[in-house]
Amino acid sequence: MSFVPVQGTDELGPYTTFAGQTLERPFEIRVSIDSMDAHDGFLTIRGRFPATFTYGSRDLTLHVGEHSEALTDQGRYADTILHGQKLARARTFTARVPLHMVCGRLEFRLETKGEVSPPLPIHFNGPISKLSHKSHAYWAIPGTAILTSSAENSVQITPYSKLRHARAEGRRQLALRMLNTPEHRAIARLRLKYFLTRPSFRKRRIWMYADRIVKGGDNGEYAFRYAVTQRDGIEKHYVLQPGTTLATHFRDSSLPFLAFGTDKQRLHYLNAEVVFATRLGPAATFGLQQHSQGIRDLLNSRTVYMNHGLVVDKLDFALNVGYTGFDRICVVSEGERSNLTAPNYGYATQQVVSTGFARYDGLHSSPNRTILLAPTWRANLHRPQRGNATAEEHRAFRQTPYFHTFNSLINNPRLHQMLHDYDFRLVFLLHPNVGSQLSDFSSTSDRVEIHAATDDVSYEQLLTQANIMVTDYSGVQFDFAHMGKPLVYFHPPRSPHATARIHSATTVTHSDQLRRPKMSYSINCRRI
Repeated sequence: MSFVPVQGTDELGPYTTFAGQTLERPFEIRVSIDSMDAHDGFLTIRGRFPATFTYGSRDLTLHVGEHSEALTDQGRYADTILHGQKLARARTFTARVPLHMVCGRLEFRLETKGEVSPPLPIHFNGPISKLSHKSHAYWAIPGTAILTSSAENSVQITPYSKLRHARAEGRRQLALRMLNTPEHRAIARLRLKYFLTRPSFRKRRIWMYADRIVKGGDNGEYAFRYAVTQRDGIEKHYVLQPGTTLATHFRDSSLPFLAFGTDKQRLHYLNAEVVFATRLGPAATFGLQQHSQGIRDLLNSRTVYMNHGLVVDKLDFALNVGYTGFDRICVVSEGERSNLTAPNYGYATQQVVSTGFARYDGLHSSPNRTILLAPTWRANLHRPQRGNATAEEHRAFRQTPYFHTFNSLINNPRLHQMLHDYDFRLVFLLHPNVGSQLSDFSSTSDRVEIHAATDDVSYEQLLTQANIMVTDYSGVQFDFAHMGKPLVYFHPPRSPHATARIHSATTVTHSDQLRRPKMSYSINCRRI
């Protein structure tokens, strides 16, 4: 038996077989569209063709009306991973079609030596891909065209008119309401409100900011507090969960905010010119996670990613431009900028801007005989928070090496004695994604405090009051280093990193390596 895949061609086209079994036919592979947008006179499409095997000189081509172009591989991240092992890397592409040429049908084909394959199946990969194969889903580009995913292997493009737009929305509304579920009725209602209120929003310039919805203190809050002092004719809105401590502080300071999860907040987000995000998946942060399938075509804002940690790790699997759709990324160091402008991320040089972090303006060290123990989370134990939802409790958490490592540390008798002898206290801060496990941890010393970052605690206060910080590889290490205070890296073998992509971040531990221009977050988004 041969253990080498065999390639050939039959009446259905090329194929690859192994031991007599067909493994792949390229004409049947779905082209994944990761994102689409219409700005600056172009329709920009980013996607990938996940073929495992190569088939000679066959080129992936895009056809839009009379326009066609070969799509060369960009090398952007698009790996297929199984059990932690990379199996194959998809060919990735970015196509830019002048808007005046957007007409007819949009199709992908494979071409070689003048031969053209049938249209390949198309998959719309997420919220920023604009379309889906849901009944009567469409995307209107006002003044240009209306795109409809009418078939599995093509997108129908019709010239734009207000009448055609109204008819398309009518069909979409009917399809949603016929499904008759609470979720689909909510989507239909939000879409109706959007179109009814759109005339009043159209002439307003709106910028949206948010951090974790239940807790501020990050770049979003600091950038917003600065932005609202500028008299530039732009509306700025910060989104918060009502009833939180920060919401009370905002009211006491006469600072306005939009209540998370309300239709008013969602409509401002859908009509925003620019969205400033500190988390991946802004649609979830701004209350549209449950609606993303039904409002993809309405997500037209430019997105500036201010992040909440430094990109010193290899994060192309989550941060590449096809997955995020970010127009700008603000970073702290030139090392991050070099990382993010590598081909595997797909960003143009001008899209990654070394600005510093807004929250650094609040870091003024005032040590108070405190040791801050702040480990990060593990992806194999918890999923990230989304919107105002808290991370789910991990039922077997108390049996994990992570728990045993840190619970043993905060109960170490020698540590307790040293805290007493030197008159120090230790604050053990659980990452927000581990906050649901707070009740699992306890210490026999009254000099050890245990807090979850989701509790009513201030990151800024904890960081500024600590004399020294102990961490494994939490991103807040850089905030601490920015103040020029000492860090201790604790890498217990029993609690390894959750992913092999994590690199050592210990090379950046001094504030002179971090960029912090005054009011660095006041970037000129009119040019975005």
